[in-house]
Amino acid sequence: MNKLLQIVGIVLLIIFSTKPEIYGQTAGTVTSGNWYRIAYNTGNRANAEFTLRDFISSGGHSTVNFRIGISYNYEAGTSFTLLNHNYYRTITFSKIRLLHKGTYDAQYLEVFVNRSGSVNFSIYDNLQSTGWKTVAWQLGSVPPGYEIMEWGVNKLFSVANETKELSFDRSGNLIVNGQIYLPQNGTQSNKIRFRAQSSDNSYLFSEVFDGGTGTRLVIQKNDDANDYIHFNHRHWKYGISDIMSLWRDKIQMFQPVSIGTTNYNSNYLLQVGGTIRAKEVKVETGWSDFVFEPDYELKPLGQIEDFINENGHLPDIPSAKEVEENGISLGEMDAKLLQKIEELTLYVIEQNRKLEMQSNELKAQSQKLKEVSGKNKNLSEAFVELKKENEEMKRENKAQDLEIKELKK
Repeated sequence: MNKLLQIVGIVLLIIFSTKPEIYGQTAGTVTSGNWYRIAYNTGNRANAEFTLRDFISSGGHSTVNFRIGISYNYEAGTSFTLLNHNYYRTITFSKIRLLHKGTYDAQYLEVFVNRSGSVNFSIYDNLQSTGWKTVAWQLGSVPPGYEIMEWGVNKLFSVANETKELSFDRSGNLIVNGQIYLPQNGTQSNKIRFRAQSSDNSYLFSEVFDGGTGTRLVIQKNDDANDYIHFNHRHWKYGISDIMSLWRDKIQMFQPVSIGTTNYNSNYLLQVGGTIRAKEVKVETGWSDFVFEPDYELKPLGQIEDFINENGHLPDIPSAKEVEENGISLGEMDAKLLQKIEELTLYVIEQNRKLEMQSNELKAQSQKLKEVSGKNKNLSEAFVELKKENEEMKRENKAQDLEIKELKK
């Protein structure tokens, strides 16, 4: 930007250090709100400096100094420079326009006035072939088929062509209707540029390298909700790749991001070389409810034991070495851990079913034992009674034997 201001200063110095030759003054009377024709060219080349003055009392006292050049109605080659504009309270001359048509058609120069009264203008350095021919403040109009180039002159300074303009407004602000190029290394292909795009209220700042490749910054101004700053990269062959957008309420990243690390892997949108602290992390991934499907094949525990003894980790779970080398996917690993939890739940359910079956069998056996024990008790009691009866019979038999012996005597 400083380099640009230096160039503008040099141009101004050259312009104001020149002593132009005066080709006369032309006076007239004007009415506010109209265009007035002050010069024309017969379809050749014309380049001259003009000074407009008013002699209207109660304000005004305007003086406008500008230079304009055109060759054979060639729009792209037209040049307009506002050199100076001073006034008192109210401007008298606000706009300049050039009417043009075909290559050899006449060209007309007109001025828009905002106050009524006496005015005049002078021409200096009327160069190029036939040059500008004066018209004594004739009421302006646009001939059929003519096109208009128009420039506002309520400024300190401006340089313009048919569509682009660089100017300083009354507040000293630099206004560019076009692009600002700041060449690097003295070449036009390596440059930094800035431009405003009025079509979508955006401002573009870009660094452009050879072949039209470089990084661009776009500042978009629409409304409070949609203002944003956007970074993208333009490649001459592959087009524009979005990088990042900064909105008022969000940040959008379109390329992989590395934080705290120089490692880059395009397979990951975010790489962090450090610790992440957060209140919550939400991962959208698949889940493991398939374990509860009727056709899910639950491996026998003996087979799981054999796998662990051989590999040192659970089936479907990466080893410590694999995790060290490749890391883990949180979503995938949570799903696998849940799968193992659900499988473990099924194992517990199966074991519980077996325990319940064993418990029921034990209860049945215990009942049978009780029944057998009851029967044994009854047999034991009957045996005791029989034993008593047997003892009684023995005593009775002994008594009878004694009686028989006594009878024999």
